[in-house]
Amino acid sequence: MSEVNNTEKANEIFETLCAALDSRGWHYEKDESVPLVHFSLQGEDIPMKMIIAVDQKRQVVRLLSRLPFTMDEEHRIDGAIATCAVTSKLVNGCFDFDILEGSITFRLTASYRESRLGKGLFLYMVDCAAAMVDDYNDQFLALNKGRIDVGA
Repeated sequence: MSEVNNTEKANEIFETLCAALDSRGWHYEKDESVPLVHFSLQGEDIPMKMIIAVDQKRQVVRLLSRLPFTMDEEHRIDGAIATCAVTSKLVNGCFDFDILEGSITFRLTASYRESRLGKGLFLYMVDCAAAMVDDYNDQFLALNKGRIDVGA
């Protein structure tokens, strides 16, 4: 695909993404130069920040939701084990753990190479990410606070 066609496709995908978020009446900030959007959702216990970016070079849409805390150094090995254990059970998406920073980020991607992505896919991505982050963020936090261990 030529660079011009690739840029046009990325812009079309970004417009569809924004239309999907608009269909729910959500407030979000957008940066068309990247292109990306970021917004927050309230979970059952901890707010969830999300970024959705269109990666023109790789022709993928990437959703990232970084948990609003970092694992303390003394809990990082347990954090790495827990992140792997949780991710192994997920059907879509994964939790990435940065052992140097102690950060945990949920990641979900969708390729648009030789395909079209509709609003429904973007809404699914947000719903899936929100469910996964909301299900596990309090457990990762409890592990970091020493309230549970990796065997729990």
